[in-house]
Amino acid sequence: MKEDDIMVTRKDLNRIMVEKVKQHNHDMRETTVVIQGGEIIQKDGKATTKKPNKPFRNSYQAKNDFVAAGLRVVMKDYFSSKHTVFEYNGALIVRKSEHDYAIKVSKLKFSVEAKEQATANPTTNQVISLINSLDGLYVVGNDNNSITVSTYACQQYVIRITKKKDRVSQAQ
Repeated sequence: MKEDDIMVTRKDLNRIMVEKVKQHNHDMRETTVVIQGGEIIQKDGKATTKKPNKPFRNSYQAKNDFVAAGLRVVMKDYFSSKHTVFEYNGALIVRKSEHDYAIKVSKLKFSVEAKEQATANPTTNQVISLINSLDGLYVVGNDNNSITVSTYACQQYVIRITKKKDRVSQAQ
């Protein structure tokens, strides 16, 4: 026998076959990954240590947006003739005799297709009639507590109307 000849035994072959089977099983297993806010929060049913600090939302902040600010001003003028209206934590609070309603405007990141439907909320109906009377805006869809509004430039906004359980104290 020469020094360059390498003896391969059955034990070596079995070990290689076992390693190949292990690698094949490892490659073929399913991996489930849950992504939230652009980061992996769960892998194979186990939570990862790093979690996003903000949950994913389909909206941009509409604080400095011209259309959102205009919507807030128009709604404030509309409701102030009949009810007490003030701003609180980024929401417009409409104080009616029975409840306070918070109206928030959010700018959508993606276009949403929704359907118009009948609503039992009178405040939602008032906001829908107000939007329909404005030029340049139209209602794309609504449900009982939210209205999706679109501009002719295809920017979409969501107006959420929620009934407050407790009265909101007006900041002086």
